Amino acid sequence: LAQEIIYENALANKITAESDVAVAEKSITEYLEGTFIEEKSTLEKEIFDAEQTLKQAELDLESSVRLAAKGLIKTLQLQGQKFAVESARKALELKQTQLMALKKYKKEKELQTLNSNLRAAQARLASYDASLRLEKARLEREKEQLKNCTIKAQIGGMVIFPSMADWKSTPDIEEGAVVREQQTLLVIPDVSQMQVKVGIHESKVDRLQVGMDAKI
Repeated sequence: LAQEIIYENALANKITAESDVAVAEKSITEYLEGTFIEEKSTLEKEIFDAEQTLKQAELDLESSVRLAAKGLIKTLQLQGQKFAVESARKALELKQTQLMALKKYKKEKELQTLNSNLRAAQARLASYDASLRLEKARLEREKEQLKNCTIKAQIGGMVIFPSMADWKSTPDIEEGAVVREQQTLLVIPDVSQMQVKVGIHESKVDRLQVGMDAKI
């Protein structure tokens, strides 16, 4: 029972490790086909919007320059338009830098992390698989030993437990005793091959002949 518990725990560890490997594999696919594309598309849209904002700011600045030349707007307003153009340009450059970093650095970094997680999960799976095989072999051995604990007589008869001499280290056959390999545990005499040794008084020896019936 103890070995069965150990085996079931090893099996549970392997199942968990298999799940971890599957999740790690799907995480890589999810990032490449989902998360990365989503982040890339979001930045590309933001870049497109930033480009439109910059173009509009530049058009507004050109218009303000013409109006300022005619004296229709103040210099402070013109400076504000120039600031808007510069701010839009900086925003566009920021988004372009983020897109470049995503493609060149963040993607590679994220894939390295995900692949590392996958390799670690695969290593744990291999370890738990080896442990499971070992515990299964031990369980099968324990089951076989349990079967061997039952000894069945090949013939019927009286069971004789051999009594060990006092000078021997081997204990008598009894419950809880420790036995060794090749030790005689019990004996069943073969009654078809028995011999009986009896003492005959010398006064009756002459009355005995070979082949006579005897009662034991």
